[in-house]
Amino acid sequence: MKNKSDPRVIKTKRQLKTALISLLAKQSVESLNIQCITKAAKVTRGTFYLHYTDKHDFVKKVVHDFVKDFFRSSLVDAKPFLEQKVQISEHQVQVFSLEAGFKYIATEYQTFMVLFGLTGENRFNDEIKSEFF
Repeated sequence: MKNKSDPRVIKTKRQLKTALISLLAKQSVESLNIQCITKAAKVTRGTFYLHYTDKHDFVKKVVHDFVKDFFRSSLVDAKPFLEQKVQISEHQVQVFSLEAGFKYIATEYQTFMVLFGLTGENRFNDEIKSEFF
């Protein structure tokens, strides 16, 4: 398997994620198959299986990566917001920034619409709840 920081791997995973979100805006997870995902992403089935074991592994990892990216983008260094009197150890202190969070949501609105079931026939949010709650 290629390195996760390899630009080709990043591009392929981005294409697959984009294809998944686009397809989920129109149909349910159950109706999707690897062939329609790879066709929409313009990658081969072999390429898909280099990164994921099956459709459920793929969907789970896309959701996990999305949540991780959301929080990574929304957490900011707290030091500039603290009073100078407050001493901070050498550890970095992060806080959730609503501004950064909303910017991420604005950038990824299509993904949020799909994940929360606000588009089409999709009930993908039920799948997320069953996976994480």
